Amino acid sequence: MAAKMLPESILLDIFYWCSFKDLGQLAMVCKKWRRIAYDHSLWRDADLRGLNLTERTISLIDRISSFVFTMNISGCAVTVSFITAIAEKCINLKTLR
Repeated sequence: MAAKMLPESILLDIFYWCSFKDLGQLAMVCKKWRRIAYDHSLWRDADLRGLNLTERTISLIDRISSFVFTMNISGCAVTVSFITAIAEKCINLKTLR
């Protein structure tokens, strides 16, 4: 069975195990995968450990900000603009590591 034939619920279960970076890549495959990759259930705990926090990452934060409850930025080169963006946009954020 081709991946495009899988039900969205199965793809969501698979995407659950993907990293933040991988979800970004999966979102570029097709419209269906983009919709699934940005499902709110996948972004409750945003693990950004060790990522290069670029403008692209900040634009992704815009898209998922209302879903995020915990965020791990350990090992990231954090900028003032990134912390400001998190503070302004992640209104449900409870834990920042």
